[in-house]
Amino acid sequence: MSRDSNWYERLEIHEAKIVDYLMSPTNEEGRHKRRFLMAHGFDDERPGMLVDALLAHAATAVEVSDATTVHGRKWVLRGRLRCPDGRQPVVQVVWMQNVGRTTVRLITAYPIHGEQR
Repeated sequence: MSRDSNWYERLEIHEAKIVDYLMSPTNEEGRHKRRFLMAHGFDDERPGMLVDALLAHAATAVEVSDATTVHGRKWVLRGRLRCPDGRQPVVQVVWMQNVGRTTVRLITAYPIHGEQR
């Protein structure tokens, strides 16, 4: 299975996912991701920059996994993330469409070390 033709239009990123998780200095998992993202020019004062970059990533990234779970359908995408500092590290992003929903929401994003540029 792969993404359908209107998959991209159904993507949804809640600001709380950025502010309280990916860019959070106190979230146990998020703080390490924050360090990576800040080192590449993102900042917690402008969460929209990261939202835009993640949506652009989804448009060009390669699908490495597509699985159906009890919670819904999950996609894992890998590709280069265009960062404010001009670098484009390889990042893996997980998206999920919960059972009974049409929107596809951001679950997490993390760098793939060893494939950076």
